[in-house]
Amino acid sequence: MVSMSMINTTNTLNTTNTVNTANATNGFAKFALIFRHYFIRNCRDIISLLVYGILPIGIITVNYFIINNLYYIDEATLATSPFTYVDEATLAASATSISTFILMAFQFFCGDVLVYNLNSDFRSPMRWRLYSSPVTNRTFILAIITSSWIYSIIYGVIIIIFSTLIFNVYWGNLVILFSVFLIISVIAQFTGILICLLTKTQKVGSTIMQIICFGMMILSGGFFIPLGDSEFARFLTTYGTPVSLAYTAVLNAHPYLDNINQSIFNLGILAVIALVMVAIVLVLGRRRAI
Repeated sequence: MVSMSMINTTNTLNTTNTVNTANATNGFAKFALIFRHYFIRNCRDIISLLVYGILPIGIITVNYFIINNLYYIDEATLATSPFTYVDEATLAASATSISTFILMAFQFFCGDVLVYNLNSDFRSPMRWRLYSSPVTNRTFILAIITSSWIYSIIYGVIIIIFSTLIFNVYWGNLVILFSVFLIISVIAQFTGILICLLTKTQKVGSTIMQIICFGMMILSGGFFIPLGDSEFARFLTTYGTPVSLAYTAVLNAHPYLDNINQSIFNLGILAVIALVMVAIVLVLGRRRAI
């Protein structure tokens, strides 16, 4: 025979589970609503569209046509031209190299969107409305981070699709490509969070983020700035920055290089960097408020 205490205990557990389920559902609904708000806000920003969507595609296009002009020259011009003749295979390989570099580098530029969103809402009079809302700061910040992350991934996917369809870019091992791409995007977002935790204004945070982005592009061999052929220069362009790690990881997975071990090694380093960044942000976030 079932005792009354057992029945009461069962009823209490059922009630508790129902309440927990309702709270979880309500929490997810709040998260989804905030995520939707910030994602739409990011997409409606014309400046962001130009900088993170149009500009990287423009850079890839300009570089492609510069190389393409070296290919489409007649034999008479070729005999006296100071340029090097570029065949179709080299043209495709160059387009792949440029597209890969821009894809990885601009993930860090997209991290500036997160810097802006966190500063504009949590370091302005708007923060008092956020603090008085029934939503916790943790939910707000998580939704902002997730919306910025998805936003940057979408722009990256657009670059991949555009380069593939228009310039015949071959991305090689897709597992390596998307693994590297997702990890580098996480590193970029947590770089933005770390900058927000260490700075006090949006202007200072964005400036530091831009310096980091351009600095990594230069140290990774971008902007056509020669770094020399020394061992240190080769180290910088292979392991020196997250961008160079990601760039060489993707390229080494291509059949024409066929160095999958190097790709996996670089991918492992990127994963470690991402975990370290997450740990630093979690520890620092408990001590400093955004």
